[in-house]
Amino acid sequence: MDLLPLALVLALAVVAARWLRGFVEARRRRRLRETTPGLSQARPLRVASFKDVDRRCDGFVCPGCDGRLVLRGETRRGSVLVSRTRCVACDDDVDLFFELPPLLH
Repeated sequence: MDLLPLALVLALAVVAARWLRGFVEARRRRRLRETTPGLSQARPLRVASFKDVDRRCDGFVCPGCDGRLVLRGETRRGSVLVSRTRCVACDDDVDLFFELPPLLH
């Protein structure tokens, strides 16, 4: 009977450790997306042409798992070109943001 409270405390500690690890990992990914050029609309990558966009997309890896990103489409958000990609490893959708010269808008 004395082992039941100990087992409950141990189970709670395991659950809390998993939650904390997930929280820290999500925070790391959010910071990475906010600070890495091209991963947020506030910090788009400057490119000279559409060919540069394709080359840059091939060079990015998933910020969550470092998997390869596959281009799924492109759209505009104001003056920024958004390349929609998906990670082949974790199936996470990742938007890449590019700023084109004014003549290419």
